[in-house]
Amino acid sequence: MNRDFRRYLIVAAVSAAVGALSTLGLDRIRQGAGKEQVKTSSPPVTLALDSAALERPGGGEMLISDPRLSLRDLKRVGDRLALSDPVAAVLRASEVPGVENRDVYLGEVLRTWGETDGESAAKWVSSQFSGEHLSDALYYVADGWAETDPEAAAGWFLENTTGSIRDDALWESVEAWGRKDTPAAVAWASQLDDYLKWMVMDGLASGWASVDAPSAAAAGLEMIDEDYGQEFVLTAVDHWADSSPEEAAAWVRGLENARLRANSSGELAKIWALGDPEAAAKWSAGIEDERSRYAALAGIADGWSRHDPAGAIEWALSSVEEPDLLEEMITDMTFNWSNIDPTGATSWLGKMEAGPHRDLVLQKFSNQVFEDDPHAAVGWAGEIGDPVIRLTEQRALLQRWLEVGGESARAQILRLDLPAELKSEFAKARTELQSEEVAPQG
Repeated sequence: MNRDFRRYLIVAAVSAAVGALSTLGLDRIRQGAGKEQVKTSSPPVTLALDSAALERPGGGEMLISDPRLSLRDLKRVGDRLALSDPVAAVLRASEVPGVENRDVYLGEVLRTWGETDGESAAKWVSSQFSGEHLSDALYYVADGWAETDPEAAAGWFLENTTGSIRDDALWESVEAWGRKDTPAAVAWASQLDDYLKWMVMDGLASGWASVDAPSAAAAGLEMIDEDYGQEFVLTAVDHWADSSPEEAAAWVRGLENARLRANSSGELAKIWALGDPEAAAKWSAGIEDERSRYAALAGIADGWSRHDPAGAIEWALSSVEEPDLLEEMITDMTFNWSNIDPTGATSWLGKMEAGPHRDLVLQKFSNQVFEDDPHAAVGWAGEIGDPVIRLTEQRALLQRWLEVGGESARAQILRLDLPAELKSEFAKARTELQSEEVAPQG
């Protein structure tokens, strides 16, 4: 699975299905299965654990309802049950404690069912779920089915589904197909209407490029005049950069289309910086095309800051000479870091050497933390070394605080340890407001 989808839990629908199916007595649906009815009063399901687990109190067998089961355990038992009786396995999801754990178990059951008998799984799920629950359940089925028979999966979902359910399932199917049989996947996708072709081509590019990125990138160039052409190339470059960034860089440098070259440089730089930011930075220094170099610098900052924000910021401050680009990069990196790991960000910032670079970071950081803690934001702005910049930033933050919090914010502001000029300025504003309230009406 290569795409980041938004999934919604389907466990509520499972609970409803348990009651419905127990009364309907639906036949067991499984490839080659007979017409046995599902028994909702089946014996407790247990999972044999590893040797270390055998030493636990109660032995090495644990009920599926045991809250001690790990996610890995739940996937194992879900896979096992789906292989023997997939409908019963789905129904037993209600035995798993915890909504998130239940979702993990159920997803594994549906994936396994999709792998072993995708059409039966898709038909059964379509008859039992609706809305977002149907979308999530069919996504899991498609994820499994696509790995064993992507052509059949793609054909079924194209014929029997619509909307985002169809789009997501086709993406998964064509992505897997592109990895397993690229020519057939290309031929099939080429017959689709313009909308579906635009949608599935990203999946095709992802699957194809995961096994042969240079060929996928070259094919993307042949499609460059299509709506999906540039995205096809960028997806291929992403995969190429992950496996052989130097080769990808040489190919990107030779692109004639300036816009495509710049966008590809940015994607390449981001992926490269995730694994070897120093090498990516060295490469970017030799890019002569300004547009591509700017895109590469921004990409490096993005990729590097995801795993080493301190190193990324220090690199940007020492290497990026364009003021506007540098400010934008510092803003983005401090925003992400302050949201993900504010403790780490403040710890590093507190140790940073005083000077213009620290002042710039403090400016951006104080603005980023304002929404969550205006008091702390004003305090960090007070650490700025340049007196003019410090006063300007603090005044701006205090004004924002006042606009958001009104007089209650003013009361807090006046209790802060502020420069006399600022304290007088905001106290005066309060006095003027009070004077207006008591002034005689004319």
